[in-house]
Amino acid sequence: MSDNDELDLGEGEGLGVDTPSRKGRGLGALLPTLLKYVAIGVGAIILIIVVILIVDKVRGPSGASATVVPATQAWQGRRPEYSWFSSLPQIRTRTSDTVPRSVVVKVVLGYDKDSKVAQNEITNRSYELRDFIRSYFSRKRADDLLPENETKIKIEMIEQINSTILENARIRELLFEQLDVVEM
Repeated sequence: MSDNDELDLGEGEGLGVDTPSRKGRGLGALLPTLLKYVAIGVGAIILIIVVILIVDKVRGPSGASATVVPATQAWQGRRPEYSWFSSLPQIRTRTSDTVPRSVVVKVVLGYDKDSKVAQNEITNRSYELRDFIRSYFSRKRADDLLPENETKIKIEMIEQINSTILENARIRELLFEQLDVVEM
């Protein structure tokens, strides 16, 4: 074998092996990929600016949210539903004034919905409840029974009924179907 017969493996000519061309190498191959990433970055920046402008428009010029609920319209939630005991009869009594006035009252009691314990206990203690209502109003003066005092009266009555008359059940609401204070 001669020195010229050595195999030239670096060139690959005549052996049927394709080598990558010099055109595809370098900056020419990197340019499309680079442009793609630049376009994505510019698109992201434009999207962020649009979102910031929209949020700024919604918040308004003062920086406060445009959907702020005024303090006077506070959310109070859903009122609970009660079962009502309305079998107490109308009760008549007199006030404790020096010149007594006649009081006519009909009370309806609200308790936990579908509570059989409360229903049974209120029914079984209906005579005690009638006596309590009569004595409660007979201890009051006519000035104490003005319409602006009704909420206070209801709260007092609920507390006293729950603490002195009922053992297992609790009154949750008390309504006056009738509350008349009349001069005699």
